[in-house]
This record gives sequence, structure tokens and C-alpha cells, in this order.
Amino acid sequence: MSIKQKILKRKYEKCNKYIYIVCQWAKWGVIKEKWTGKVNENGEPLIIKYNDHNGEYDSYYTCCWFNATSGITIAYYFNKNKAEKLCQLLNSEVRI
Repeated sequence: MSIKQKILKRKYEKCNKYIYIVCQWAKWGVIKEKWTGKVNENGEPLIIKYNDHNGEYDSYYTCCWFNATSGITIAYYFNKNKAEKLCQLLNSEVRI
């Protein structure tokens, strides 16, 4: 593991604040990621993403919240309940 990877791993382990990202795959759901405490030049939160490469090796990298998954991301919250509430609304059937 490179020095950069070791530093990111240590940061990942020390992060105590999470960001909850509303994503769509087959339906809307929430994923929990560790927030770096930093934002990019557009004010968007940066997260530390963990990838085990299908059990081959561990790696950590920093990315913007909307790059957290290959699914569609539309919103983020620092409050899990708010994220889950949005998912419930998005997954509910709208009847006219």
C-alpha cells in the first residue's frame, strides 16, 4: 500500500461524520459515506471512498459526493432521516 493510500486509510478510519447520498439503481435508496470535512471549488462535499476491488486489495480515494456510485445521485444530507424521507417520497406511487 502506497503512502498516499495509508494516509487516506487513516483519514477514512478517523472520519466521524457521515454524508447520506440519495441514489437510484432499481429504486431510490441511501448510501452512507465518510465525509472528509472538505468541499471542492463549487462547495460540494468531498468524501473518502473505499474500494476493496472484489477482495483483491484495499484502496481509498477522495471524490465528490455525486461520484460515490455508478447509479444516479440527486441529493445529499448530513441527516439520515431526511435522506430516507426523500427516498420514501421518490419511491411512492403518485396517483392522480
